[in-house]
Amino acid sequence: MRKVVVIIWGLFMYGSLFAQQNTADLTEISDMEKRMTAMEKIISELPKISGFINMRYRYNGESNSFDIRRARLDFKGDLATKLDYRFQMEFAGSPKLLDAYLRCKIDRRFNLQVGEFKIPFSMENIYGPTTLETADNSMAISNLCNYWKTQARMTPAARLF
Repeated sequence: MRKVVVIIWGLFMYGSLFAQQNTADLTEISDMEKRMTAMEKIISELPKISGFINMRYRYNGESNSFDIRRARLDFKGDLATKLDYRFQMEFAGSPKLLDAYLRCKIDRRFNLQVGEFKIPFSMENIYGPTTLETADNSMAISNLCNYWKTQARMTPAARLF
């Protein structure tokens, strides 16, 4: 019986040694969490940088070709809680500006957007090349609308119905 008590007491003491080390580890972890939270706050205020490249291969019976269809670089960010911006450039062919606008979120139902941006013309037009399931928009949509114009507009932020 005495051996069992000594073994249980030894295990208890052994466990308490590690418990004291874990409290020191917990303070280090909480300090690290505070630093990570501060770092995440700084990173969230920086502009979001993204981009993509669409490449194309063509075969015409006798000739083969490979080219870059789209190469875009995109910057998005928030200047304030109700003011955001977007700046998008196209680098395939000659470089050109696609989107450059400021958007003020006046209310949760309305936005005021000023600058150069894509005009929503049809259901197909509002999808970007990364979400469109086909390689390009249909020729009818591409020929009927001028995609980007410099303008100001007020739009509903969410569908009301």
